[in-house]
Amino acid sequence: MPTETPWLEPEEVEAQVRISCQVKVREDMVIEIPPELFLIKEFRSRVEGLRYLTHEIKELRLRLIEPDAITFRAGQYVQFQVPEYEGCPESVYRAYSIASAAHESGSITLIVTRVPSGLATTYIHEILKEGDEVTFNGPYGDFYLRDSQREIFLVATGSGLAPIMSIIRQIAREGISRKTTLIFGARHKKDLFYVEEMETLKQKIPALEVILTLSRPEEEDRWEGERGRVTNALEKIIKNGADMEAYLCGNPAMVESCVELLAKKGIPEELIFYDTFE
Repeated sequence: MPTETPWLEPEEVEAQVRISCQVKVREDMVIEIPPELFLIKEFRSRVEGLRYLTHEIKELRLRLIEPDAITFRAGQYVQFQVPEYEGCPESVYRAYSIASAAHESGSITLIVTRVPSGLATTYIHEILKEGDEVTFNGPYGDFYLRDSQREIFLVATGSGLAPIMSIIRQIAREGISRKTTLIFGARHKKDLFYVEEMETLKQKIPALEVILTLSRPEEEDRWEGERGRVTNALEKIIKNGADMEAYLCGNPAMVESCVELLAKKGIPEELIFYDTFE
């Protein structure tokens, strides 16, 4: 019995999964490395632009220096390096999804939500300036649009919109004609962003429907759109999800509730793809 068996799930044992650092090699063997792993690199970049999208979400545009181009799939993320600064005694890394289009290989756009006392978000929101040089590595992740003919549902809250926007830009770029619905949820109207960009993309994607929903609209919002959480919109729209696939990005509670609802609506769980933001 392999020594690592106690650390594996029963289905992993049945599939003959092994933990490589515990395997003793006694004969010639062939190791296959997924090609996408060779795309992972460390990148030097320069801050090309900074702007607030909302009162707590900041957009960060990075122009690549070395290497000067990145290859990634829409929906993937990078690990952003935060250098030492007062209050941050050592360099740390934080994961941020890429919001920009994959074909724009000379730069990337990240969306960062301020986290109280967060080492990375404090640096990006309060210290980082245009022209500064920063380092990141990647790309990583298996959150990307699958090639099929199924109807697409995209669901996001907060900065979880980042990889979803990259996917929509891919749909526009490649002329994908599959029926696509984007549901973007926020608490108040002031928390919405990229609304104009979504309208522009709708002109390029005839099959795209964008639904904005507010869970706590304020009186001054004069909101006439959908109300409630994103799950309320999904409940109303989806009757039978048998021929659909879904892509979710946001906080874990939102993702968990959406997965449960979509599965009840008939979307197979293996066709519900998600990325969570803490």
